[in-house]
Amino acid sequence: MFTNDYCQYVYDYLNKDFFQKELGVKLGKCTIFTNKKGDAKEIFSANLSGAREDDPFGLSITLLGHNYIWINPLLLNNKKILVNTILHEMIHLYVNAVGNNGSRRYRQGHGKLWTQTAKYAQSLYGQDLGNIEQFATKDEIQKYNHYYGIRTTKSLVNAYLVKLTSGDLVPIKDLTPEQIVELQGMNIIGIFQVKPGIQQEPSKRVTKFIDWDTLVDCIENGIDYDTESVCGHLRIKIGEDTDVVWLRIRRRGQ
Repeated sequence: MFTNDYCQYVYDYLNKDFFQKELGVKLGKCTIFTNKKGDAKEIFSANLSGAREDDPFGLSITLLGHNYIWINPLLLNNKKILVNTILHEMIHLYVNAVGNNGSRRYRQGHGKLWTQTAKYAQSLYGQDLGNIEQFATKDEIQKYNHYYGIRTTKSLVNAYLVKLTSGDLVPIKDLTPEQIVELQGMNIIGIFQVKPGIQQEPSKRVTKFIDWDTLVDCIENGIDYDTESVCGHLRIKIGEDTDVVWLRIRRRGQ
C-alpha cells in the first residue's frame, strides 16, 4: 500500500516534469489528504459523503493560493490508478490557475482546457498510466469496488480457506454450495470454513479475499505475485479457527 508521502512525491515530480517543463507553469505548494479527518474534513466536507462507496476518486481545490488534493484512500492499493488520479486533479488545479485566474474554488467539470491538457499528458504518460479520462473507467471502478470490498470486510462470516497442493491457503468469502462441490473435483487439498464468532482484529486481520475466478486461476496455474501477497496477510489458524468442510483423502502410496 502506498502512503501520503508517496502521493506528495508524485505531485512534486509531475509538477516539475509536466506542468513546469512542458506547460511552463509551476503549480503552487499542495497539501494532499488521504483521509477524511481534520482539515480534510473541513475543506472537502461538501464533496464527501458519509458512505465510503459514494466517495469520488479524488478532489481538488485552491484556497488563498494554496492547493489541496483529496485522494480516496482505497486508491493507495493501486499505483496506476493512484498516480492517474493525482495527475487528473493536478490538471484541475492547472485549469483553475490558468483558465480562471485562480478565482474558481472547486472544480466545475471538464472543459476544453482540461480536456486538451489531459490529452497532452496522456501522450506523455499514457503508456504507464493509461487514459486520463473525465470519469473513472469501467476497469478502474471494478478495481475500486474490489478494494472497497476488502476494506469493508469487518467480520469473517462465511469466510473460507482453500488449501492448494502447494500448501498455500487462499482466503475467499461467500462460497456457494455449488462452488464447494466444484472445488472438490479440482486439484486442491482441502476446504476450511472460519468458525462462527471469529472476528478480525487489527493485528490478526485477513486484509484481502480473492474472488472465484482468481481462485480457479490459482488452482490451475499456481499463485502469482498479487495473490501471494494476499496469502501473506493470512493469520487464521487451521484447526483452531476453522472447521473442515472437505478434505481430500490421501490413499496409501500417495
